[in-house]
Amino acid sequence: MALSVMDLDALRTRAQEGVALSTLLDEEPPLMEEDALAMEILNWFKLRFFKWVDQPVCCVCQRAGLTQLQGTMNPNPDEAEYGASRTEVYRCRGCLGVTRFPRYNDPVKLLDTRCGRCGEWANCFALCCRAAGLEIRLALDWEDHVWVEYYSNAMSRWVHMDPCEAAYDKPLLYEAGWGKQLSYVIAVGVSGAADVTKRYTKQFKSLLPRRSCSEAWVDSYLRATTTSLRSSLPKDLVQTLVLRDAKDVASMQAASESPLGDNESYLPGRQTGSSEWVASRGEDGAFPSRAKEGGLVQPVPPLMRYRWARDGDAPNAGDANTSRVCGGVVRASGENPPQEVVECAFDGKGIETKWLDFNGCKRDTAWLEYRMLPCDDPVTLDRYALTSANDAIERDPSHFVLEMWDEEGVPEWVFVEERKDIQFPGRGCRLEFVIQGKKPCSRRYRLRIISVRDPKSANSVQLGGWDLYSTS
Repeated sequence: MALSVMDLDALRTRAQEGVALSTLLDEEPPLMEEDALAMEILNWFKLRFFKWVDQPVCCVCQRAGLTQLQGTMNPNPDEAEYGASRTEVYRCRGCLGVTRFPRYNDPVKLLDTRCGRCGEWANCFALCCRAAGLEIRLALDWEDHVWVEYYSNAMSRWVHMDPCEAAYDKPLLYEAGWGKQLSYVIAVGVSGAADVTKRYTKQFKSLLPRRSCSEAWVDSYLRATTTSLRSSLPKDLVQTLVLRDAKDVASMQAASESPLGDNESYLPGRQTGSSEWVASRGEDGAFPSRAKEGGLVQPVPPLMRYRWARDGDAPNAGDANTSRVCGGVVRASGENPPQEVVECAFDGKGIETKWLDFNGCKRDTAWLEYRMLPCDDPVTLDRYALTSANDAIERDPSHFVLEMWDEEGVPEWVFVEERKDIQFPGRGCRLEFVIQGKKPCSRRYRLRIISVRDPKSANSVQLGGWDLYSTS
């Protein structure tokens, strides 16, 4: 059933293209198809398949935003058949019609409804991942959230994936970004159950008073459950799983005890759901104040992979002697998936799309890179242009440095020019910068953002576009 609604061939093709690009650019470690496929499924599920529901559309007048929760009740027989544990009842303020919203748990039923909150998202997403051949398990947060982990054979570890947020490998998102006070995070799969709380916290000792059972009892119970689930598996497979479990426990312990150090990135509050709903749950994180006070942050994940710039169809905006550089690949210090990603800075759509990075607004750590392929000639850069994003003037870059990669001497980033005290006059405004003196020539250029317009109030850095122009 899951495969019937997934274009798995297309997802695998895009994953294979990502692997081929990684190989072409000699990325280290190289991207493996299993991991690329996991990321493709995550983005497909978030952007094109499932829908978040704060309050359902009225089933009588079909208008959105008018229903109000009246309470919950036991599901009727039809709803209970598909694992609904409760049914929310809403009344429309417009037509006074009543709408039932059963909270289905059956993942096959969810392939049809394609909507819900985190429980529905995680159940259905887990099914799609399993149908694609990934080894997955659900991660249950006792403070009312659920997501998915998959086992990466290339990385030899469990990787966090939250379909609601399109978050990949950001385990500190809930504690550092949302501001949650965790107690238990239990991962449950077909071959075992485990307490994985230490993967998702840097404050394990301080959360112990919130845990209601003795640590010995929890460990014993989960071991017994795991033994039961593995009772029918071949002995050699069980032994492999036992060794894998031990490695996972050791890595979680080491991560929970390690200091964050200087290599850190800030994480946002919850992105899904209305701002009122998120605030009512205390998951908005109050990000700016926490960052200003030096609150908890997440270590920067491994360097972002290169992706195609999506600039082939973008308007040229050049003249007879100067053309817009296109056909390259891009990466950045960070991004806000699935929609405010690095490719959006190069798609030529200006204010319609943007790149946003929650890291870098407090220190010199944000950057964008544009790179031509090894088979392409170096590009002599004549000028470049920046376009401000759609909102939040405090996030505009105001101080930045342009750099190029030196391919002739010692391979390193080389200074081209610096711009200070830049101010965009409005939203979607485009500023052009002509490079003075000798024009740089390289296959790789980087825009390193030193500061944003108002670091005290900004929670991120953002750009609507970065266009490069060449005379070569």
